[in-house]
Amino acid sequence: MTSPNEKKTRLSDTTRAALPGARRASAFKRAARIILAAVVVAATGFGLTCPVLAADRDATRAGVAKGETTPGRTAVGFVTGHGEPGLDEEFSRVAEELRRTYTVVDVRLSEGASLLSSVGVVVVAGGPDVPDAELYELDQFLMRGGRIAFLLDAAVIPRAGAMANVSEGNIFGFLNAYGIVVNPDLVLDRSCAGRATWGDVSTSSSYPYWPVVRRSSVAETHPAVAGFASVPLAWTSSITTRRVGTGGADKSVLLRSSSDSWTVSAFAKLDPEQHFEPPEESDDIHRIADESGFPLAVAVEGVFESAFAGQKVIVQSGRSVEFMEPEGMIETSVSTKMVVFGGSMVFRDDLAAQFPRSAELLAGVVRWLATDDAEAGGTGSSAPAAEWTPRRLAQVILAVACSVAAVAAAVSAVLSRRRKLSSRT
Repeated sequence: MTSPNEKKTRLSDTTRAALPGARRASAFKRAARIILAAVVVAATGFGLTCPVLAADRDATRAGVAKGETTPGRTAVGFVTGHGEPGLDEEFSRVAEELRRTYTVVDVRLSEGASLLSSVGVVVVAGGPDVPDAELYELDQFLMRGGRIAFLLDAAVIPRAGAMANVSEGNIFGFLNAYGIVVNPDLVLDRSCAGRATWGDVSTSSSYPYWPVVRRSSVAETHPAVAGFASVPLAWTSSITTRRVGTGGADKSVLLRSSSDSWTVSAFAKLDPEQHFEPPEESDDIHRIADESGFPLAVAVEGVFESAFAGQKVIVQSGRSVEFMEPEGMIETSVSTKMVVFGGSMVFRDDLAAQFPRSAELLAGVVRWLATDDAEAGGTGSSAPAAEWTPRRLAQVILAVACSVAAVAAAVSAVLSRRRKLSSRT
């Protein structure tokens, strides 16, 4: 007669014999659950993008359609909504170059700080007139350490006709608050390009409105423009810098015109058939370059003071206008960077097709803006690579969680194997 314990043992042996891989499968299932739980906790807790769990949330934060953002890539946002050149319509070549490394999105400043928190570098192009409240969001983005590239057109260049006009956008006054002035002029240079076309302007000979910055006028040691021996520009304005407040921002000229250049008013004839001759003497607008030429692109790095320090923000709603005292305003930035070009025309599709390295030039500038000096091995004043940002902390948490999960899976597999061997003996 068989005792109950013997029956139980035989039943257990029969089960193990019939299902030899059951425990091993169970162990791997447990390990898989551990890995999934670790990833979900780290991703949701620290805001990493997960295609299934966080796609809708991140698409809302980035202000773009679902699926356009890519996890782990810096987002470069082009400001839109104020008549700026369209990303897909006029900057598609530049966007294609940038998308090799970054996620490129449209940015509407009206959506506030939550939108900008998902963007690493902002590009402001054209000569937009931006509501005060949105300029405040851009200012605070810079104060929090955000990076900005300004490609500003002080002269409005038409596609039809051959007469430029002065841009009236308030973005120029905003930038002036940081000590950078894009002058209301156009630079002409005898060191220039030819055989190019824009709208009604077409030339097969040298055209002084398209300066070519030669090696001697490129800041070759600056990482933003390193490797460029010759840089073509088009309809660009001169830039003046000045010290503002007690901020510690350092200004470096990246690109200069040649000593054989001069300026005219932004209200100018663009006809390539006209006779181009520098003025007899300089005045406020019609200036003749000295040996160093005119600054055409400038990099600024360090600590900035807010453009809104001590001021109220104008908030408009329909016909109603209010002057609001900003709450929680950051008046002095952490160390950060910006780059200012005195024009955007060479980066637009028509001219970028004729001067293909212009897209590479902007990509190099964005790369410098997006990179901390410590990460690049430099000694500048940007935030160090070891700073514990939420993204970096999340990456560490994920790495640790996955390592623990892998160890747990291995241990589970070993224990399962030992149980199987033990049952056979």
